[in-house]
Amino acid sequence: MQSIRIVVLVALIALQASADNMFNEYFKRGMYECALDYLKDIQEIHRYVQKAAARQDECRKKASLTDKTFPKTNIAPLDEYIEKMKQEEEEEVEETKSKRQNRAKRAL
Repeated sequence: MQSIRIVVLVALIALQASADNMFNEYFKRGMYECALDYLKDIQEIHRYVQKAAARQDECRKKASLTDKTFPKTNIAPLDEYIEKMKQEEEEEVEETKSKRQNRAKRAL
């Protein structure tokens, strides 16, 4: 029970900056159960965002270590889509190179 009081007190201090804060509205009206539920929901959202960020960070690391080649599948539309993505990326690289060359020519 003591930890709940500490959490509520810390949350009250931290959240008072916002005038439109539902926690403050619940607390002012004596709706302590709703205020506690609000804090629990915020904590749950925070944990979920942390987990999602960690998963995405792992995926970014894997993507940087994984080769861009993708083996052919038995699904023709998927193979076509992957090939299209590769071609678009190659075109972007070529376009970037030509822009750099044009800028270099203009600078001379």
